[in-house]
Amino acid sequence: MRRERDGLPTTVGWLGEIVVQKSFLFEKDTKLELGRFTLLQGASYGKTAICDWISAVLGEELPHRWAIPASPILTSVVAFLPEARRLNGTFDHGVTKLVIDGVPVVEVPKMMSVVYLRETAGALLHRHGGEDDEKIAASLGLSPAVLRSLVPDIQRNGTTWGRDAAFYDEPKYLGVDEEGEEMYSDSETEVTLRLGGPSGVVLGALSGSEKVRVLLEFACALARERARRGPTVLILDGSEWPFDHRNMDACGAFLSNQPYQVLLTVGDNWEPKTLGAWHGWSRYRVFKGSGGSRVERLPWSEVR
Repeated sequence: MRRERDGLPTTVGWLGEIVVQKSFLFEKDTKLELGRFTLLQGASYGKTAICDWISAVLGEELPHRWAIPASPILTSVVAFLPEARRLNGTFDHGVTKLVIDGVPVVEVPKMMSVVYLRETAGALLHRHGGEDDEKIAASLGLSPAVLRSLVPDIQRNGTTWGRDAAFYDEPKYLGVDEEGEEMYSDSETEVTLRLGGPSGVVLGALSGSEKVRVLLEFACALARERARRGPTVLILDGSEWPFDHRNMDACGAFLSNQPYQVLLTVGDNWEPKTLGAWHGWSRYRVFKGSGGSRVERLPWSEVR
């Protein structure tokens, strides 16, 4: 009512569903109904594809892996902003064509923000060149300056594990001398992420799961920032995350308290150890059908 009266933009909005109308991966008209928090699990039958297509329909760049000579992919996403809007996307040879409520558009208006932490982000973190802030920023498609500005929010609202993360300007590491001693520059500095204060653990010394947790902290902080200005969905392709059950349950519990919509993917063999951590989550499985992949609702009570 305030939005109608004052003509102001609203922060209320969510994705209702995605329908894969035509694809070489899925059965015709495969539908995934999205809740506020949605868990999508299964083997490698199209979970990442759904994440990619949702983000592309909402205006993000389509990954290069879809620039293939295959039959066109047709998808339909229903978003409530708060009125229902239907966004139809066609992906053909890497080109995205979009239609909103029956009207073709050249560029998608920013009706809903997307923060997408891709499946390969953790594994590729070390491949990004530059300093720590540049490596993490590249994984999220941000500038290093924007990334550093998220640290105060993480220190206030992040997980208890991530709240002591901070960037420090430190003497640039030059390698080791002939005796194996570390050498540092007297004139150059570099940005270093540490957890635990100025003498804490550096990014490069973290384990694989801990590096993913760092990326998750920044992705959540970015989504919180965007959710203050408009509807936001956080897409987490976590199928290959090296998380044990305790960390995954802690992740679910933390995400359950965030002020934005979440879509999280996990592997086929994952089962929760603490059901309470996933209270309020909708759960689905992608599996192989006779004519392509299918999506079915999966009860939390099911034990495999």
